[in-house]
Amino acid sequence: MRPGLSPGSGATPQAGGPAPDHWADLGELGSAWGLSFLYQVHRRLGRWPFRVALAPVVLWFLAFAPARRRASREFLRRAGFSGPLAVARHFWSFAEAVLDKLVAWNGGIRLADADFPGREAVEECFARGQGVLLVGSHLGNLEVCRVLARLRPGLRVHVLVHTRHAGNFNRLLRRLDPAAALNLVEVGGFGAAEAAHLSARIREGEVVLIAGDRRPLGAGRVVAADFLGAPARFAAGPWALAAALGCPVFLIFCLKRGRRYEVRFEPFAQRLELPRSGREEALTAAVRRYAGRLEERCREDPLQWFNFFPFWG
Repeated sequence: MRPGLSPGSGATPQAGGPAPDHWADLGELGSAWGLSFLYQVHRRLGRWPFRVALAPVVLWFLAFAPARRRASREFLRRAGFSGPLAVARHFWSFAEAVLDKLVAWNGGIRLADADFPGREAVEECFARGQGVLLVGSHLGNLEVCRVLARLRPGLRVHVLVHTRHAGNFNRLLRRLDPAAALNLVEVGGFGAAEAAHLSARIREGEVVLIAGDRRPLGAGRVVAADFLGAPARFAAGPWALAAALGCPVFLIFCLKRGRRYEVRFEPFAQRLELPRSGREEALTAAVRRYAGRLEERCREDPLQWFNFFPFWG
């Protein structure tokens, strides 16, 4: 039986088989019992006993997840991070991030545990009663963003997510916090009704959060952008949504800094315009600007990049 470690990080391909081209083609690694066991070790005994229990799990994945190893090695090489233990350190960083996700969803990360550089611009929007769109990534730990709701009394954060490929992890989250799914919006079923709902939430001064570094499921639109020295495909959806919502757009990076977290806001557009004439050019420019900023951040913190699939496939 496989140990539990990762939310939707993918099933181990057969040795010698072709690597899946899309992140969603990789099923969920691990099991609910394994995730729950590791979390309980941390909850009852602390971080160091958790790390002792974690070591054989990470070794298991290093041995039996070849597609993940290859994806990690390629990314780290492109990001300029090398060394004999580079991939092992990358896997270990991800494993600890999974614990941070669980702790965050259980309310274990307080406002005092995080720093918020750039928050003034976001709070100015809140003071005007203006909601914002935050575009994040799988660099760092977006689950830490649950602490954002504490920046302002009554603030709600609506997160667009893919949950269907991470059933074990999401079942554990619901056990930790049965109300956690109330502000999650499933991207797979996103349509006009969901867009109208988010638009209303923005008018109420709330927050919408979406990741911009995963290709969409199915036939969703993608835009090619240079990323770490080669073209990669990014979803166009977050930027089309930004234009539809007509609100301020910020990039957000949630990174671990020792025992603390850094939740950094970077202004991207006061209002993203996609005019009818020149729409394609404007959309492409937005995606490429996002990719350029993400690249800079990845070079600064490569071990906190958690996309273990062929990103340049």
